[in-house]
Amino acid sequence: MKDTDIEGMDKKNLREYLYSLILARKKTEKEKEKLSQELKKWESRVKLAEERGELELKEQALLRLEELRRRITNTSAEFDEITREIEGIKKKLKDSIGKINYNVDTELLLEELNLLTGGTNDRDLNEDRAIKEIKANLMLKELKKKLKGKEDSDTND
Repeated sequence: MKDTDIEGMDKKNLREYLYSLILARKKTEKEKEKLSQELKKWESRVKLAEERGELELKEQALLRLEELRRRITNTSAEFDEITREIEGIKKKLKDSIGKINYNVDTELLLEELNLLTGGTNDRDLNEDRAIKEIKANLMLKELKKKLKGKEDSDTND
């Protein structure tokens, strides 16, 4: 696992990095599922070639199975690495709550990360819904800032 220095990141960069990790994990998970399905298909082909006495086809299918197993192993390792990276960042965010850091609202980021990864807040909340909620909250904050700025300029007139 690489040790990501989240203290050196501003809020926007940290959020983008977390999103990219979560999307990479989702993509890797789908790739694992696809490879597992393909593995089952080739296992049945080996069996079929064996039943029909097609030794050459069986050998080719076995080679394909070996390649698929290698790819599944690599993809699983990649998935595990991404998951460890996300968990490491979660731990760092939890540890940094309470420390003074003017660049990053760690409590908000931790809450967002938990929502996106099915963390402690609500494991049944799917990632798409969580992303939409986070975007809506960010848009609401921006709107409030704009409205507050407009009110301040109106009182000065």
